Amino acid sequence: MTEAKLFSPAGNYSIFFLQESEQSPNLACAALLILLVLTLTLNSLVFLSVVFSPLRSNLYNAFLALVAAVSLLDGVFNVTSAIVFHASWMDLPAHYGENATRKWCRANAAAVQITGMVQSFVYAAMTYDRLNILPSRNEEIPDSIRRKEKVQRKLKWMTALSVLIGILLAVPVCLGAFRTTLYEQRMSCGPAYAAAQPTTVFLAVVTVTTFVATWLFTIRTSFVIVRKVLNERRRLADLDLVARQRGATSSNAELWSQFSPAEGLPLYVLTGLLVSAFMLSVVPNVIAGQVTQFYGSYDSQDFYFPNVTLPADLRLIQTDIFDSIFAWTRHGYNALSPGLILFMSDEIRKQCRLTFCCCFGKDDIPRTLRSVSAFVRDLKRQKTSKEIADHRTPVLFATSEGLHLRTVDGYDADGEPRFVITFCDLVAGDPKK
Repeated sequence: MTEAKLFSPAGNYSIFFLQESEQSPNLACAALLILLVLTLTLNSLVFLSVVFSPLRSNLYNAFLALVAAVSLLDGVFNVTSAIVFHASWMDLPAHYGENATRKWCRANAAAVQITGMVQSFVYAAMTYDRLNILPSRNEEIPDSIRRKEKVQRKLKWMTALSVLIGILLAVPVCLGAFRTTLYEQRMSCGPAYAAAQPTTVFLAVVTVTTFVATWLFTIRTSFVIVRKVLNERRRLADLDLVARQRGATSSNAELWSQFSPAEGLPLYVLTGLLVSAFMLSVVPNVIAGQVTQFYGSYDSQDFYFPNVTLPADLRLIQTDIFDSIFAWTRHGYNALSPGLILFMSDEIRKQCRLTFCCCFGKDDIPRTLRSVSAFVRDLKRQKTSKEIADHRTPVLFATSEGLHLRTVDGYDADGEPRFVITFCDLVAGDPKK
């Protein structure tokens, strides 16, 4: 068995590429599992809310869903890695545990770096989308052709800069997958153990209150979503059947793709924060991995690691508090991203509330109701669409199951307006004070 003992001037902060010893790093593994499960949960919520309750900006919605999907995939890789690493410490044959840990470390490290590369390009694409949709006050001034051209030039330069940022973030990650041992690989193999053996009671409390509770919430939410999706599909199928029988016409798709100016700036700032956070968590470690003098390798004759014996294809790299902070930042980044999205975007928060629990805020309860015919003639279609184009406009229409109050939420592939936050009917009532 390979044994790695910790010795670092920074104290209990080091991370090793591969560490196996007689003691199990339960506390460190539990902390990593908690963080990664949180990543899976948050990204699952964001991903499902985007998929089943799309935003009005289709392109940004696609980018956002891709961000959540990539982060979700990254979380799956890392959770599996942490579980495999932890399982290798159990009562398993030494040969099996060592081989399982080594092989999964290699596969997981490559997968993590690939997902990081995809994320960097997605963030650049999100920035591109925001810059092209973000409204400018100068464009609203009459006879301001010169100002419009200046704004357009700025957008082109900033768009090119965002793409360049994505490339600069992606290239080192790609190179690191083949040339260096980056911090993702070391963390993929598990954190170094450098604390007293925690008590069984403490581990049980941490496990139940974080790991088990989080997964129970995720499973419960999944069942609720599946049930509501099936019910909604059945109701939409009935509505489509009635629409075909009555020969409803298609609406103008452009009316449903307008981007809300109120959401422009927060989402643009959010995208900038995402790119900055990614750069902050990745670039220092890429530099430390690429430049030889920033890291040191040790063999079995080293004074600080007298009992270390590693396979020929692996290196033991001593790290300090600097590298450890950014390593944990990289893993916490995917948990932070959906949190920032939920915090900064009022529209996405509303979508999530109505998607998962039918919770209404004071602005979601309609103050006045507007009755709109579900089927209108071609001459009235465009006028009616303009009147109800705002995403907060309540629309009251009837089905065989009764009256339903819905809000406009985009358009379908066939150009028909998509009503509702698709899982629950709005309730008419007095707004909260």
